[in-house]
Amino acid sequence: MTRFDRGLRRHQLGTKALSSATMHVAMVRKLFPDWGEEVLRLALCNATFRDMCEEYGLAVEALDMLEQRNRPHDGGRMHEYRVLIKQLEEDLKHELLAAHDPEQWRKI
Repeated sequence: MTRFDRGLRRHQLGTKALSSATMHVAMVRKLFPDWGEEVLRLALCNATFRDMCEEYGLAVEALDMLEQRNRPHDGGRMHEYRVLIKQLEEDLKHELLAAHDPEQWRKI
């Protein structure tokens, strides 16, 4: 799913997209339980981080759907979503670290 598709989906869903975004932020809070308050703070004040949370949530939901369908021809797509999810997890972690200690982040 491209950024355009996600943006269009959010636009079309209106207020449902807001509750969806909240759910996706909650998923990221579960992913980083020790950083729950920082995740929430960033999601409230940083649109880029909030979008990353939503991208992560949408990717996890899509992978879950494909795994539930369990169709052999979906194997490639499932692999792509797993790779995407792993990359988003790393990106989210880096954003959290950068927000927590920007000086330390510059050294990495």
